[in-house]
Formats: sequence, structure tokens, C-alpha cells
Amino acid sequence: MLGSGEREEDRRRSVIAAAVLVVTLLAVPPRFAALHDAGPFVWDDGIHLLEGRWLETGAAALAKSAERWRTERATGEDVWRLDPEVQFLTNETQGMPLYFPRPGFAAAVAIALHYTHGADWSGALVSAIAGVLTVALVTWIGARLWGARTGALAGVALALSGWHVAYSRMAFAESLSVLFATAAIGLLVAAGGGTRRPYGSAGGDDPCALRTARLVAIGLVWGVACLCQDRLLPIALVPVVLAYSRLAPSRGRRAATALRVLLAIGLPIALLQALAELPYYGAMLALAHFGRTLPYPTHVERILRHYAQGAAISGVRPENLPTYPFLYARLLGPGLAIALVAGVIAAVRRRDVPSRALLVWLVLPIAPASLTAAGARYAAVTLPAAALLAGWALDPAHWPARLRERVSGHAAWVLTALLIASSVPFAVAPVRWTSGHREAMAVAKDMGVRCVVSTDPFVDAVYLDWDPTRVRQPPRTGADLTDAWAYGCGIYAVDAIGAVLRTKDRGLDEVLASFEDADTQPVRLPNPAAESILFPFEYNFSFTTTLRYLAGPERERAGTIRLYPLSSLARSEGAPP
Repeated sequence: MLGSGEREEDRRRSVIAAAVLVVTLLAVPPRFAALHDAGPFVWDDGIHLLEGRWLETGAAALAKSAERWRTERATGEDVWRLDPEVQFLTNETQGMPLYFPRPGFAAAVAIALHYTHGADWSGALVSAIAGVLTVALVTWIGARLWGARTGALAGVALALSGWHVAYSRMAFAESLSVLFATAAIGLLVAAGGGTRRPYGSAGGDDPCALRTARLVAIGLVWGVACLCQDRLLPIALVPVVLAYSRLAPSRGRRAATALRVLLAIGLPIALLQALAELPYYGAMLALAHFGRTLPYPTHVERILRHYAQGAAISGVRPENLPTYPFLYARLLGPGLAIALVAGVIAAVRRRDVPSRALLVWLVLPIAPASLTAAGARYAAVTLPAAALLAGWALDPAHWPARLRERVSGHAAWVLTALLIASSVPFAVAPVRWTSGHREAMAVAKDMGVRCVVSTDPFVDAVYLDWDPTRVRQPPRTGADLTDAWAYGCGIYAVDAIGAVLRTKDRGLDEVLASFEDADTQPVRLPNPAAESILFPFEYNFSFTTTLRYLAGPERERAGTIRLYPLSSLARSEGAPP
């Protein structure tokens, strides 16, 4: 027979499981509603889909080629020859080779493309599934920290976070990478040893709670997150710092404990990056056998290039410090924003291990970004921590004594419900952020256009039969415009990205202005996704510039895609008729 303690533990586990299930179901509608209409609408959306398409079609072509090779070896028939096979692989593979060092997300998109038969919303499907699972994880973590009720409120806070809903409906790598990052933190929380002994409750260095095997598992899961989004590599300090704080070593063991945690978590992350590099060397050896060279940079080369480019573009921008507080206030809604502020203040005052851990998780990833590019997506990994802090503050049991005396019983829960309800419109808003590029490229096809110039080239390539050669990036001079016309481009597709980029690129601004001055009426098509406040912060060159964009006339035109006929303006530049 079970003892009273065991029965109580089973009851708590059942309550936690029920809370996770209910909150997870709540997270489904805003992430999956009309998902097939979402479509890609930002550069990275299109790039990730094109990468996934390249992996999916390339794998299928390789499988067919390998089957012919096996047939030749088994029967002696001359059915596999190098040059025809290379041509076959070239013809069958669509999309574009891996551009970002994010093979994990590209592989997930490739799998989704296979099962959706090449749907352009496949990347959003991966993110939606990951987003729902992240809500479940946050609910469980909150329940392990403070009980099922607070965990449920934390899960609801993330389920209704407009910021998280938005990334759960986009083909960005953020949602999937955040799922694995949250799972890594969940492994750390689970080290407490049961709901009766939660994270941070054991004093001192508890070897049973955080054995080296547990640290290695945390590193492996965080490493998978890094394979989905390389931006998590430099913030791998988050699980390292959290694990170190969990161990709380004595003064004489601090250096040894820090080294143990760093190696146990860091080496698996490095190992996974090395494993992602190996296929490139295998391909190099195979191609060398046939006297050919690998035409693509390797995984590590992509990482180095990506960070070198980012450092060159970003620079130090202290004016961007208000970016993330502003976005939290505008994308969570007033209720969750208030709860988050209250949760942060309470965590600072409590100074216990879970509180310190959540503050590190919230602040450490965005601290460097706040002084550089401060793109909206850079803060995605902090959203689970923000939800946990907000969930703690939403639970009346954690309110200050004076507030509980004034607002007690049912009134307290009515106030909590009102705070949560105020954020519902912000969670629903991203459902309306649909892409107009599908319709725009359909119009281009109807006009018989073989190629387009586009301010969002990789997205439009998805809708032009997954063929990047049919799209050219925006011209920055009249000569570039002439070259595009000579190449066969018949339309210049200008979306809100053009308005954002022209604030940074004078040449692009001059070319776009020449179109607007020309006596040509463009075809205008709605593009609701670009009307969101999140959109310009994906290209947050500076906080003040972005605010001016939001308040200026360009914002009014953000919700349309304009299709300019390239012929009249290009001819004025001396292009052939």
C-alpha cells in the first residue's frame, strides 16, 4: 500500500498533468487558427523555407540516385554515371542551399514540407507545434517551482503572449530553438527530485540533484537549440550560470564547480556543432574522388561569417536600450505587462535560487542585444522566463500581505482574470497577420512575368515555384535597374521592407523615389502582416528611427505590396525595349 506521502505525491503529479493539459489546449487556437493563410512575409521566413525545400528535394533525389547505384552494383547494369547523376541532382533539387547555420530548423522544415506536400505554411507549422509544446513546458516548470496553480498561470501568460504567438506562426527558427532551450532549463528544474523538493530547495552543493550526467544532458539539449538557431550559441552562458547557481558551492570549491559546469554543458554543445560540420567533410571527400570541390561553405564557416557580418552591421547603439521594455509593453498587453513588472520586482526582493535563475534567464540573453541591433527576435528566448515571472505575480497567493488584505477571496481572482483577459486581443492579433506575397506573385504570373525584382526576394522566390533565380534583390542604382530589366524582370515588387530598408540605404531610397516620381500606377495588394508593430522591429536599425517609422507616413503604406512595371522606368535608363 502507498503511504500518505506517496499518495500526496501522486495527487500532485496528477494535478500538474491536468494543468499542463488544459493550458496546452488553450495555446492551440491562436497558434493554429488559419495557419494555412499565414505564409512567409519576412526575408528569414523565405530563406528557411527555401533551405528546407533544398534538403527535402535533395534528399529525395539522392535516394533515387543511390537506388540506381545499388542496382548497378547488384546487377552489373550501366545505370549510374557521374555526369548524368550530377545533372539529375541539379534538376531535381529546388530551393537554396543552407544559408544560415541552422540545420536543425531547416531539417524540421524539410520534414514538414514532405508531409504537407510542399505547402508554403510548412515552416509556420513547425513553429506552431514548437510554440504549443513550449507552453506545456513552461506550465510544468512553473508547477515544479511553485505548484500547479502558479504553473498554470505561467502557462496561460505564455499562451496569451502576443509576442510568442507571433513567432509561433512564422517560419522563423526562434520558436523551435526556444522549445529546446526551455527543455534544457526544464532538465535543470527537474533535478530537484520531485514536487516536494523543488528547484533550489536543497542547500549547498547537492551532488544527487545535479550529477555530471544531468549537466551533460542539459548541454546536449541546449546544443540542439543552437543547431536550430545559432544565436543561442553565445548565450549558452544561461544554462551554465543557472546550473552553477543551483549548486551553490562553498567558497573553496567555486572554481572547481564552475569548471565542472562549464565543461559538462559546453562540451556537448561544441560536439553537436562538430557533428553538424562532419557531413560537409564527407561531401568534400566524395567530391574530391570525382575531381570536384564543395561549392558551399561549411557549418562552422557559416557561423563565423554570420557573426562577422552581424558585428559589422550592428555596432554599438546605446539608444536601443528601451527596445525590449517597449516591445514587452506593446506585445503582451497591459495585464501581462503589469504582471511581468510585478514578477520582476518580487524576484529581485526574494533573492532565492529560482528567482535569481529566472532573472538571469530574462536579462542575460538580451543584455548585449540591447546595445546593438536589438532585433525583436533576439528576445524570443526570454519569453518563457517572462511568462514564469508574470505567472508568479498573477497568483493571489503570492501578492504582498497589504494587497491581499484589501483584495481578498473572489475579488483577487477577478482582478487576476481581468489582467489576463486584457491580453487576449494581443494574442489574437497575430492571427490576422497574413502575407500578401502569395497573391502578389500570382498576379505576376498572370502577367507572364518570368522574373521580378523584390524588396523581399526570398519570400517571393517561394511563390515563384521555389526558384531563387526568378527573383533579384532591389537595385541601388539606375544601372542595376537596367541590368534587372535586361535579365528579364518585368515587375518591381515593393513591400514594407522597402520602406524600412530605405531609411538605411540611400541608393535604394533614390531608386524607389524614382519609381514614385514616374508616371506609372502600381498594382496595390494588401499585406496585413506588415502592419504589425513587430514587423519594423525585426529591422531595428535604431529605436528612434523605428519609432519615427511607426509614427510616419510610411507606416500607412506598410500594409500594401506595390507592383511597379519595370519597363517604363528601365527604358528611361537606357535598357533595351
